[in-house]
Amino acid sequence: MSINGEQMVEINTLASNCLTFLANDVKELTAFMDFAGYETQGLRKAVGTKELNLALFEYFAKNDALLMAMSANFDTDETRFIYLWQHMSN
Repeated sequence: MSINGEQMVEINTLASNCLTFLANDVKELTAFMDFAGYETQGLRKAVGTKELNLALFEYFAKNDALLMAMSANFDTDETRFIYLWQHMSN
């Protein structure tokens, strides 16, 4: 399924929220980097890319507690997050 421009803006915003959330928890950020195969410099260079966005969405979508905490922190709808993740994955 195709992602339109409005959804892309929403995806970029949510991915930024995810990364900001992770940046506040070094242990969780390290776990994400291990999960996604990033090192520090690679992560910095990947900010804003489709690949990093997808990795962030996958990481949060597979961890309910983390998704709920991030969603509460940024007043995000978890259902919408999962919907966009599913569209990104196809």
